[in-house]
Formats: sequence, structure tokens, C-alpha cells
Amino acid sequence: TLQALEDAHVAHGALWGVEPALDGYATMPISWDLVGTVPGNTQFSFETGALVWEANHDLSPVTFTIEANGPGGSDTTSVTVTVAPPLTFSTQPASVYQYVDSAAGIALEAVISGGFAPALYYWERRNLNTGNLQTVYSGPVEGTDLSLHLDPATLGAGRYAFSVTVYDWTGVEDGWYTRASNTATVELANRLALVSDIRDAVVTQGATFNWHVGVTGGLGALSYQWRKWTEEKGFVPLTDGAFFGGAIEGSQTDMLTFTNFAPEFAGEYEVEVADGFEDTLVAGPATLTFQQAFPIGGMTLLAGVVLLGAIAGARARRKPRG
Repeated sequence: TLQALEDAHVAHGALWGVEPALDGYATMPISWDLVGTVPGNTQFSFETGALVWEANHDLSPVTFTIEANGPGGSDTTSVTVTVAPPLTFSTQPASVYQYVDSAAGIALEAVISGGFAPALYYWERRNLNTGNLQTVYSGPVEGTDLSLHLDPATLGAGRYAFSVTVYDWTGVEDGWYTRASNTATVELANRLALVSDIRDAVVTQGATFNWHVGVTGGLGALSYQWRKWTEEKGFVPLTDGAFFGGAIEGSQTDMLTFTNFAPEFAGEYEVEVADGFEDTLVAGPATLTFQQAFPIGGMTLLAGVVLLGAIAGARARRKPRG
């Protein structure tokens, strides 16, 4: 006769196994067999009766019946295996883009479901600028909510990757396994601020003139739009191209370039800078003044020398995005 087997409760995906034993009075069987329907991912030894199954919750519960055949007859023993639902994240942490001075805190939500006996979890943070990886929280699983709350001001400006990992018991001798969440990117930035404003300048006829604006901060990619004042419509966006025998380039970059400076290029300008989220500022306004080239010895002085004036000084105004 065969000794009775204890029913089992294991985690989804665990390699559960059993090897039946004869009682002390039985003669050694000639062969072993599985009786009935055998689920997929089952390994069985017809020589020893050893059984291994990759547990599948979709098939749970599963009853295995093992038969021993010997000179004295045959006997069977059965065991039922119940499989816990897979450990999954019903809510995954989502990426966050926020300003350091934001009054709102950051909540990286993570909620689990299923599993055999989730016991421990930990959050990791990788600084995407330096590559530094560290554990920022670890503790026991108490319920299903594993969310992490952060203070933007404490974390500081930068790009970070966060993920949470959970330890669950398999229910068998191979012990623990882990399940990790998706990775959430947290990007924190200071508000846009001017590093170098545009300033008034006097430009000689025919010269090449570069006008640069310097900005720090902002979330995501920065965009630029240079504008010129008109009496009819106020500040009007510039476009690149050839005009009045000269040319304008960089109207949507941080540097506006005039070539072969013409009288029509003179006037008052500003540049609007916007980040990829919601912050906007305007640099300027500043004035370009046209200066006629003076003939010297039958030649025209086209020096391209720009006289930078400190008339207006550095000034900027922040403009809410409409």
C-alpha cells in the first residue's frame, strides 16, 4: 500500500513536487503511473513515482492520482494542489513631471493583488543623471497598498527612476520569489529663470549680429520664439528667411542671427521661452539700432562690429501660458 499524501497550497509558477512512499510492509513495485487527466508542465518518473508540476492558477485546484503496480497488486494515492492567484500589480507607479517648488507632494501609487503570502517590499531610486542606485524604503507588506510619497523639495531637481519589488513565498522548499513593478520616471525641475537677457545693441550696416538668450530650469525640452514690435499688431513672431537683402535665422532657437544687417531689421524685440510643461517667461524687450556704414578711402566700412549698450539692462517678465 501507499502512504497518504498531504494536500498542498502553493504560489502560481512554483515548482511543486512530491514522491510517494510505500508502507513498511509493501514489496517494491515494478512500475509507477499517473491516473486520470494530467495537466501541462507535469514531469513524472515511471521508475520512482516522483512528480513535479509548474503550478498554474488557471487550472487550480488539481488532483493528482499516483498508482503503484507490483507483484502483490496495485494501490493508488491522491493529492490535491491549490494554486494562489499570480502576484500582480493592479496599479503601477506612473511617471511624474513636477516643479521643485510645487506645493503638491508626489505619490507613486502601487497596489498589488494575488500572491501566496507577500511579506516584504522595497522601493529603489536610480538617479538618471549620475546612475546612483539606492533603496529608499523597505518594510513588511501590510495590505495591498505599497505607494510611496515624496517631497519634491527634499528630492531636488533631477531625473529619477523608481520601482518597487515584492517578496512572496512560493509555498515550496525553493522559498521566496520576487515581483517588480514597472519603472516610473520622476523629473523635477526649477522654474524657468534667465541666465543672460537680451540687451540693446547698435549694429552696423551689412554686419552679422548674433543675439543670445540664456535660460535655466524648466521641465522637458525648451522652445523659443523671437518676436518684433509692430505698431499695428504689437509683438509679432519672427520667421527665418531672406529679407531686405539680408537674412534672419534662429527665430525658434536660443540664438537669433542677422546677416547683412539692413535698416528694416532695426526695432524692438523680445523672445518667449517655454518648457515642455507649463512654465513660460519672456526675455527683453531690447532694441536694435541701425548704424550707417561710413565710406573710407572709397571703400565702405562694413566692420560687423556690434556696440552692445547697457541702456535697458537685463530685464525679464514672466508670462503665464494662455
